[in-house]
Amino acid sequence: MSELVIDPDLQGAIGSMVPAASMPVSDFVAGADGTLRHTVDGVCSRSFNASSNNAITQCRYVRADANKNYGKANRASTSIAAGIEQPML
Repeated sequence: MSELVIDPDLQGAIGSMVPAASMPVSDFVAGADGTLRHTVDGVCSRSFNASSNNAITQCRYVRADANKNYGKANRASTSIAAGIEQPML
């Protein structure tokens, strides 16, 4: 999951997703199976304090489900799911 989150192209990919769109995790992490799925656009769940009226309050939420095989002959696997929140300008 850390490989996915630090990918420099992830931000642009999430920003260009339309509602209910999905894309393969393998576009960002070699050898991984799974999907990035746009779930909803809404108010950011993080609290924020701003002294100006240009605070970013809208966020895009993407669910990342990833599976990766490892070990001798790729017989073992691990799965992880996470939510990614991206503030939208």
